[in-house]
Amino acid sequence: MALFTRGHYWFKCPACIFSEYLEVVWRSLASENAECPILVKKASDTLVARLKDPRTFDSITKDFNLCSKLQIQTEMDSAYFLETLAGNFMDVVQYNEDNREFEGVVGGNITIKVLCGMMANTSLGDPYARYAAVARLMTDTFSQKCLDASFSNYTRDMSNTSWDGPAAGGGRQWVYQTCTEFGFYQSTDSPNQPFSGFPLGYHVKQCAAFYNISAEQVTEAVAQTNECYGGYVIHSSRIVFPNGSIDPWHALGITQDITAELPAVFIKGTAHCADMYPARSQDLPQLPLARDHIFLLLQQWLKQ
Repeated sequence: MALFTRGHYWFKCPACIFSEYLEVVWRSLASENAECPILVKKASDTLVARLKDPRTFDSITKDFNLCSKLQIQTEMDSAYFLETLAGNFMDVVQYNEDNREFEGVVGGNITIKVLCGMMANTSLGDPYARYAAVARLMTDTFSQKCLDASFSNYTRDMSNTSWDGPAAGGGRQWVYQTCTEFGFYQSTDSPNQPFSGFPLGYHVKQCAAFYNISAEQVTEAVAQTNECYGGYVIHSSRIVFPNGSIDPWHALGITQDITAELPAVFIKGTAHCADMYPARSQDLPQLPLARDHIFLLLQQWLKQ
């Protein structure tokens, strides 16, 4: 059989954490402009400092075009707001210059180069002002009138179990899978990344808020998943592991061959799932080569 796959402290669950994700975000931003992640960090640190003073909330609400006045009543409120803004950079890095427009997904024209260009643009103001400009750009790109930074609204949406609920398109399912299988929380626990304010504990508390799953249950679920699949100790064959160097998820993946029947395909300069999209003229030369290599491997294995 041939398989095709990819690498995808407030309590004790070291296997739940994926702090390396944001470390790769730093490196991927720096691949465009060495100053870019430094400017992002300055902006993020400035925002974190301002969130400690309620007198700044009106200006923050205006700066980031929030749907309602910023309310910080718990650590979850600030963590969600900070994660939402960091997500602008995380998402762009993860899907940088891919071919999502093939599927009709908007936003493909917003790339690392675009975001780093804005962060370097002194005419937009200081790094904090540029960070806010990025947030407004992303809101406009996805045709949103404003940015909803309310954790209570997020909890309401993620707790909605109806088929046509606001998070039914995949967000609710993804977070539920992290709570019940593998963790992989993209947290700010590492010092070697540009963001602050949403550590491991914030992600795990979501499990309790959305699905009534305790931290202990998350820990047990992750342990069971690793025991079932073996983690990095892979007792199988005929699996190819493609990863892109820009994609933050590659830090979890297999990027070097284990055996001839457990080969890695590490594609420099590409992001998440780039090898799975149809070819186009803008593809880096190494991308079609990787696709051809994967295709030949699968052909060979399926004939055996």
